[in-house]
Amino acid sequence: MIETKRGKPGRDVLWQAAHYAAHAAAMDGKAIIAAHQRYLDRTGASGDARARIRDFLDLGDAQPLRLNPPRSQRIILIAGGFPKELGAAVLWLRDQGVALQCIRATPVTAASGLFLDLEQVIPGPDDAEYRPVATPSREPETLPGKRISEETARHRRDFSSYVLPRMRAAGVPLFSQAAPSSGSHVAVPAEMAGVEFRLTVGRSCARVELRLGHQERSRNDAIFQHLRARKAEIEATFGAPLNWGAPANRIVRTLAYPFSFDAGRRETWPTITLWLIEHAAKLHRATEPHLAAEQEFLAKS
Repeated sequence: MIETKRGKPGRDVLWQAAHYAAHAAAMDGKAIIAAHQRYLDRTGASGDARARIRDFLDLGDAQPLRLNPPRSQRIILIAGGFPKELGAAVLWLRDQGVALQCIRATPVTAASGLFLDLEQVIPGPDDAEYRPVATPSREPETLPGKRISEETARHRRDFSSYVLPRMRAAGVPLFSQAAPSSGSHVAVPAEMAGVEFRLTVGRSCARVELRLGHQERSRNDAIFQHLRARKAEIEATFGAPLNWGAPANRIVRTLAYPFSFDAGRRETWPTITLWLIEHAAKLHRATEPHLAAEQEFLAKS
């Protein structure tokens, strides 16, 4: 969702953008194609909406069309500048895992015409100027209810900022839209609602995980049993036994593969990154066809 404003936007622009993104997030692929087809018909443009969208995304004949999977939405704010209070709110939301960007647009006059110079300021090398300064009596690690220290949060964000670009460079498209996180994991949605792939890294262990987190336990159980019935095939494709988690007191179901690492030392990050690249791709390759088959079955039932 791209929101543009002339000059410096007011404080309400972030709420407005989030409001639009929330409505857009509710649209599935069929609704998006239908909306684009209505636009084409209304404007007198020719063509089939699905075909035009596939052409725009440069998809080959064998590539599936995935539109607006859960938790994949991004917000981009474009304006002539950003007040400090807005930048602080954007940075805080990014720290919570929300995909947000701020881009400053500056008109530039040249002999051939008028142009816009676009500069990304958040995230950016100077975005610290937007962060509020903690007072001595309100140190981040002593705030009531704070689950992790500021140092730990910064360490996690630095690690995910290190890993994600290298995953993209290695040709692992699964996490291409993921944003760095100060939490213990980075998650991206699968095409099936309520299902996500995760990279989780603690001080002494890294884990790749498929998480079935639909709000209805019965749905998670159905998908889990579908996958469990194909356990031998999935683990053969993955290349190792997986941990199949289905605790009776929880709604969530998981398939995970952990390995011991010392992530507290930065010199171990290249090794951990290579491990995550290899095993995230393996887990996706081993489970995605079975998830797609189960989604097709549920859609027909």
